[in-house]
Amino acid sequence: MGHTVQLGRMVRVQKKLTALYETRLAAHKTAAAMAAAEADAIATRAARPGSLTGMHPELCQAAIAKALARHQDHLAEAEIDAERLAVASVRVGQLEEAYREALHRDIEQRAERERLELLQNPRRKPPE
Repeated sequence: MGHTVQLGRMVRVQKKLTALYETRLAAHKTAAAMAAAEADAIATRAARPGSLTGMHPELCQAAIAKALARHQDHLAEAEIDAERLAVASVRVGQLEEAYREALHRDIEQRAERERLELLQNPRRKPPE
């Protein structure tokens, strides 16, 4: 029974880890989209006639480069978390299967013990 309890705990922990990777993946995708939108917004403002960014184009280009670098960083992190999520999802499935098998084995062992007790002590009523 201890093995079954331990497997159940492992399933719960692995599900929490899977949820964490899902959350991180979504956060990185959102941050990447925001960084790309920021770079577009800066470029759009710079292209407007009479824009003050025309006076300092190097600052504008640096801001766009920083936003695009953040975009790439978040995409890379999202890719890592997507891989971790895939692995964690597979682990959840494997642990759930092992848990079901252990639970089934525990039930069979309990039934076998009860049958043996009935054979050894026939006066005892079977559990309902």
